[in-house]
Amino acid sequence: MAAASGAQAAAPPAPAAAQLAAGDAGLRCGSAFHERAKLASRFATRLAAPAPRFAAPQQEQQQEQQRQRQQPPHAPPPRHAALAARLAAVAARQAAREAARRRDGAAPAARLAADVAAVCAELRLPPAVAAALTRAALRRRVSANPGVLLSQLARLLPLEQCLGGPEALARALAALPELVRWDPGTLRTNFAAAEHALGAARAAAVLRRHPALLTCSPFRLQANLDALRGLLGLPSAAAAADAAAATPLLLLAAPRGLALRAAQLRGLMAAAPPELLARQLRRSPGLLLLRPSTVAAKMKVLERVLAPPPPPAAAPAVETPRAESRAQQAAQPPAVETRVQPAAQQAAQQAQQAAQQAQQAAQQPQQGLAAQQLQRVYRQQELAYALARLKAAAAAQRAERAAQHAGVGAGGSALPAPQQQPAWLQPPAPPPPASVCDARVQAIVLKLPALLGLSPATLHAHVTELQLLLGLQPDAPALRRALALQPGLLTQAPATLATKLQLLQHLTGRGEAAAQEMAVRVPAVLTLSAAGIASKWALLDAAAARAPAWRAQLDAAAPVTLAMALCYSPARLRRLSYVLEAHGGGGGLARMPWRSIVQESDAAFARRSPGHAAWAAARRRAGAAE
Repeated sequence: MAAASGAQAAAPPAPAAAQLAAGDAGLRCGSAFHERAKLASRFATRLAAPAPRFAAPQQEQQQEQQRQRQQPPHAPPPRHAALAARLAAVAARQAAREAARRRDGAAPAARLAADVAAVCAELRLPPAVAAALTRAALRRRVSANPGVLLSQLARLLPLEQCLGGPEALARALAALPELVRWDPGTLRTNFAAAEHALGAARAAAVLRRHPALLTCSPFRLQANLDALRGLLGLPSAAAAADAAAATPLLLLAAPRGLALRAAQLRGLMAAAPPELLARQLRRSPGLLLLRPSTVAAKMKVLERVLAPPPPPAAAPAVETPRAESRAQQAAQPPAVETRVQPAAQQAAQQAQQAAQQAQQAAQQPQQGLAAQQLQRVYRQQELAYALARLKAAAAAQRAERAAQHAGVGAGGSALPAPQQQPAWLQPPAPPPPASVCDARVQAIVLKLPALLGLSPATLHAHVTELQLLLGLQPDAPALRRALALQPGLLTQAPATLATKLQLLQHLTGRGEAAAQEMAVRVPAVLTLSAAGIASKWALLDAAAARAPAWRAQLDAAAPVTLAMALCYSPARLRRLSYVLEAHGGGGGLARMPWRSIVQESDAAFARRSPGHAAWAAARRRAGAAE
């Protein structure tokens, strides 16, 4: 009863259930209507749109491209993405640094220069030291921190006493600002080692000129001195110290490098005697600092400039075999002649052709004939002579056999014995050397090593300027002669030579051509200083002013005579004043030409004038007193 009553209570009334069922059916009908409407719209859209099979191919391609553009790009793999991110970060940092550098510009340099200048002013160092430290700091050779620089410079101040004062330390820092990085104790130890090796006074002077020696340790300094002594063949350690003091940079070079350069220099100077080269190396050890390639290039230039053109090669003396062949043919029997004559004539013709080739090669100018071609001609000549000798020996053997068959003895052969071969069958003389100027150039270089200090361009420029100053043609024999006599003219500046030529023209009262003739004929006059030329001419002019005959002779003298007179020592020119004072205006030696008095030897003049020595000594004492 209770269950039935509960079911009746739970069930809805009949009218309500009917209403709910009607509502559900209405909803289902509405949804079905909407579904039908959607299907109808889709069908209408498909009917309105053109069929795909009727679309043009270009239109399909455009649609595909449009869809591809609308699609998002494919993302790179994770590994590539990380690498691309790192590269982008590096590029960004580099761009930031470059932008900061462009933005700041010279601001850091200006700030650094101001800071270094303030530090140097604090320590009372000159502006040159500040400028050198600034350049070194910009190149990151020293610290750019002002505080660090101040402490480093303050540590080096006690070295002033070793180097010889604040100015010496300032010059050393200006020349080598990297000294601030060195420990002062190490520098003092190195300075003490240099004093022990070179001497106290000399070591200070050398270190002021080359402060880099302060960085040379005692062991390295002593090892380099010992190596230099053995390389140059110096007798003692003092001589090695003298050589090192003359060229301090040798102490900074490696001993093996110096030994290698010495060997290469001996190879370049092969024509010079080894003793001469060793002596010149002891006199000028700075030659070891030059590169061998540089020395070779400069010597080639000097050879073209200083060496005269080589003489034409003489033709080798070759006798024509015509007379000898005629004599042989006349002396040979008819039976032998018919067999020997073809071989002998052929050998003679080949030898004669080889001789003609050698003669033609020798007659050509040597400038246009290379050394290899000359050697090739001589080798061909040697081969031709050897072939001719072999053929002549074979012909002699055949002649002997023919003579035996014909009844002629072996001694009746008309051919000469092997030890009596004619001159045209003898081996040729050895070829002459390819160049005869190398030895002269090497001697000039060893006599004046300063020529190797000039660059090839400077040498060419000096030669051109000297040729223009002297009014000569390029490669003129007179120019080569002047340079061969006085190669030191190449070490003088063209402006200095021009000044001396103008001075000669002004003092002598001659024209430009006369001054040029003086320099060309007597090039030693250009090696004198301008003050020396003026003082010597003053002695000549003063003596000529007191003797009218000498004045006339001086005015009529040739330019060469005047140039030679200026090259004499002042003591010889003062003889004219002594003659005028001792013999009056017109007696004794005063009647002699002034040129004879000046050119006379010291011994001959002393015999003529016994009082000249006392007079000259009195003049020297008077000059020393003044």
